Amino acid sequence: MARDATVVPNIPRELVYPGLIGQSLFDYGIVAVHLKLPFNFQTADAAALCTVPAGKILQILSAFWEVTTTFTTATAGAAGISSDDTNFSTKGDILGGTAGALVAFLVSTGATYKTGLVGTKFGAIAAAAAGAVGAAANSANQVVYIPGGKIIRYDQIAGTYTAGAGFVHITGFLID
Repeated sequence: MARDATVVPNIPRELVYPGLIGQSLFDYGIVAVHLKLPFNFQTADAAALCTVPAGKILQILSAFWEVTTTFTTATAGAAGISSDDTNFSTKGDILGGTAGALVAFLVSTGATYKTGLVGTKFGAIAAAAAGAVGAAANSANQVVYIPGGKIIRYDQIAGTYTAGAGFVHITGFLID
């Protein structure tokens, strides 16, 4: 029996890949994911937000913030997202960049979802798309894959928060 949206309700029909009549990406060990990971002003630096399941690989396609309670701070606070995987372990590699999302940005007014600063590794992808060549293109050709057993973690890049809450959203594919 095919493991498609008719059998597994969490697999949307949009995953049926053109040319694979009656089959879905799920049949090939690929599942679309949207992680909604909570954090707040008390979340510690390097706190694990989630762990990639053993034997799987998480390919991250996008990451963005959802702020439900405005973040406040007595100092210049900045946040980001990284992993304990050595390829993406610098603070802000996945979301926030090296400077992090500043407190002025992490507010609950305006747009509900905030893209924020592109993570350092995603910035490399943008450089390649903008036409980087040679060594710059090779170093810019980053694909964000987090292997099984590794964590997605919160980064307190600067300062500390006195209030605030929200979610980090990560979309992508979970691959066998």
